[in-house]
Amino acid sequence: MTPSRRNRLLIVAFSALLVVGGIVAKVHVEGVRSLEEADAAWDKGDMDRAQLLYLRAGRWYLPWGSVREHAAARLLTLARNRLETHDWSGAVSAFDDVRALYYGSSSLARAGGDTLDTANREMAAALAGWKRADGAPESQEALQDRYLAQLTVQDVPSPLWSLVMGLSLLGWIGALGVFAWRFDTLHRRWPWIAASAVLFVLWTLSLHFMGP
Repeated sequence: MTPSRRNRLLIVAFSALLVVGGIVAKVHVEGVRSLEEADAAWDKGDMDRAQLLYLRAGRWYLPWGSVREHAAARLLTLARNRLETHDWSGAVSAFDDVRALYYGSSSLARAGGDTLDTANREMAAALAGWKRADGAPESQEALQDRYLAQLTVQDVPSPLWSLVMGLSLLGWIGALGVFAWRFDTLHRRWPWIAASAVLFVLWTLSLHFMGP
């Protein structure tokens, strides 16, 4: 590898690292900021604003961070407090926000975890209690089981097409990079143009067939 190509490769790698690092830093800073604002609203007793801010904080998700877990725990507490006053709609809304935090970060896999399971169970119980308070003839247990079955249904993308989507995207980017690298050699660039076109079509098809 010539020094000029090595320098170009280092520039590309450094630029990619800089972009990824900037995105991670942005997510961390915004998540912590929203969490602090939510805690402040909680301490002031403004629970509606706190709920909104905890949902916003939890959506700034990093796999190794604790912002989502803290936000989910506060939202569960808020929902339980509202249940004590029979604020059914407010409790269900808070439980649903907990579910949104976990389902929103699991687009390629089945969402799970103790916190999500707890939110599903308690939301089902709240919905059943709400229905009973409106005069439903069914028992609390029957309603709760029905709602829990509905809440735990998950439509996840096809693992095979998800894999094809990821690999074709990486291949497309790589083919474009090689094409740009060898742009000055006419007979060596056309195969990479064709490969990038095929991979782009495959990526587009995989997005369609991948499912929800």
